[in-house]
Amino acid sequence: MTKRLEKTIKLISQMTDDELEQIVQAVKIRWSFLVSQKVLKYKVGQRVLFKGRYSEPVKGTIAALRKKSLKIKADDGVEWQVSPQYIIRKLSG
Repeated sequence: MTKRLEKTIKLISQMTDDELEQIVQAVKIRWSFLVSQKVLKYKVGQRVLFKGRYSEPVKGTIAALRKKSLKIKADDGVEWQVSPQYIIRKLSG
């Protein structure tokens, strides 16, 4: 754990309910921004490998970019909504 994180945790432990609610909202906004930035690293038509519902590897093609996820058509024809964090890697071809 970094010193920065330790300091943050210490400050959080001293906050009121209202302050914690503001922190939660700020974290949600930041998390949403980071996810949307990850989505922008991909392009429609790109081939990817991702973790399926039970962590099985699934290959497919990106059909659309959403605000926080990718719409992927798997090679078996099934369409998936996938968060960029589950993309294992981009595939060639």
